[in-house]
Amino acid sequence: MEKIWKKVEKFIDSYCALRFKFEEENRMKETYKFFGSYFSSFMEELIQSFLPTRRRFIMGPLWIEGMEDIEIDGIIIKEESLDSKDGLHRTRWFKPYMISAIFEFKAHGLYGGRKDLNKQIRKLNTIAKRIKKLCDNNNLPCFYITLQERTPKKANSINYKKITLTGLTEWHSFFLYNSDIVEDRRKGRPLRPYKENGLEALIIALKEMD
Repeated sequence: MEKIWKKVEKFIDSYCALRFKFEEENRMKETYKFFGSYFSSFMEELIQSFLPTRRRFIMGPLWIEGMEDIEIDGIIIKEESLDSKDGLHRTRWFKPYMISAIFEFKAHGLYGGRKDLNKQIRKLNTIAKRIKKLCDNNNLPCFYITLQERTPKKANSINYKKITLTGLTEWHSFFLYNSDIVEDRRKGRPLRPYKENGLEALIIALKEMD
């Protein structure tokens, strides 16, 4: 795991360097989607490296036939599915039978007040339920992965991690860091990776994909 964490921290260095650059240029508001994509692209290589033989991770944006109103961040398919004669996957449009797992990536996790937070959770659960029904698989793994999720400093503050874990009942939730990684890097503080529901737990789940 030491080599893996070094690879992750190297990514964090590049991620924070870009954040500092955009902050200096006063461009942060226009770059949030960029950072989400930047994190997702890093996770693409990491996820594929731990999948069993003949499993393929496909990075989004992509869509599932019969559910074209929802953009999916990523999926796992069996490699033999790529031999399908219908060729839908070449247009980033996949048939339900091809899907072995789906992914939702967040650079900063869920956000907002309790009302907005509950609305986001309901939306994500609804998406997962729809995909499971479409794929005719109630046990379809749905992975929610966020780069960072801060632990509240005050007792009455919103505990986003706890709410995510208890609220996203249709998802397996994983959190890489228990901190604001940008502020930790800015102030020279050590990064604080999560142990429970963290990167190591995600790797175990990926390796166990049947």
